[in-house]
Amino acid sequence: MNIAAQIANNIRGVYFGGNWTVSNMKEHLASVNITQATTQVFGFNTIATLLFHSNYYIEAALQVLNGAPL
Repeated sequence: MNIAAQIANNIRGVYFGGNWTVSNMKEHLASVNITQATTQVFGFNTIATLLFHSNYYIEAALQVLNGAPL
C-alpha cells in the first residue's frame, strides 16, 4: 500500500471508525443536534466550526493526495 492510500485509510478511520484510537467522529457526533453544534461555550469554537475546519482541511489534503498542487 502506498503512502497516499495509507493516509487516506487513516483519515477514513478517524471519520467513520476502525482506526487506532477506537473512536470516530461519526459515532460521537450522531447524537449532536444543530442547536448543540452551534452553541458557543465560554468563547471556544463551536462543534460546527470545528467540524467545518476539519472537513476543509481534509478536502485540501485529499486533493493533494490525488496529485493537485498544494
